[in-house]
Amino acid sequence: MELYIDFSNRQRKEKVDDALRGLVKRALTAAFEYEGVTGDAEVSVTFVSDAGIRKYNREYRGIDRATDVLSFPLFDGGDIESAFDGERYQLGDVVLSLERARSQAELYGHSFERETVPLRTFGAASYGLRSRTRRGGRARYAPPPARHNENTRTHRQRMKKDAYT
Repeated sequence: MELYIDFSNRQRKEKVDDALRGLVKRALTAAFEYEGVTGDAEVSVTFVSDAGIRKYNREYRGIDRATDVLSFPLFDGGDIESAFDGERYQLGDVVLSLERARSQAELYGHSFERETVPLRTFGAASYGLRSRTRRGGRARYAPPPARHNENTRTHRQRMKKDAYT
C-alpha cells in the first residue's frame, strides 16, 4: 500500500516539518493497513489551531467548541470500495489541531509527537472503516455521521480557500 498525503498547514503556533509529516504518514499508513486498505490510497491532512478546528466543528457538526481531530470521509459508510477511483482510494480529509495536541501532551506528561500519533490514528479509524464492538465479539462496519458525507466535498473546497486561523 502506498499512501499519498496532501498536507496543508493552516496554523502558525506549531512547527510543521518533514519529521512531523513523516510521523503522521507512518501512523496513518499503519492505521489504514490495519483496517484492511490494500490498494494505494490518498488522504488530505490539514493542521489547524484550536480556533480553526472550532470553526470546522461548528460548521460541519454543529458543535461550537474546539476538538483535537475531525475526519471527513469521501465514501459512503463502511463501503470503502466506493472510494476507489480506478487508480487509488480517495479516503477524504483529516483535520488536526496541533495547538490541542500540544496542550494535551503537556496535560498528560508526554511528548508532542506521542500525542500527535494517536490523534492521527483516531482520525483514520474515524473514517468508519471498522468500528470495534463487544456485541458478538466481532468487528463491524459502521458509517460515519451522515452530516460528514453530505458536506465533505464542500468542506474540501472551502478548506482550500480558507486563510490561516
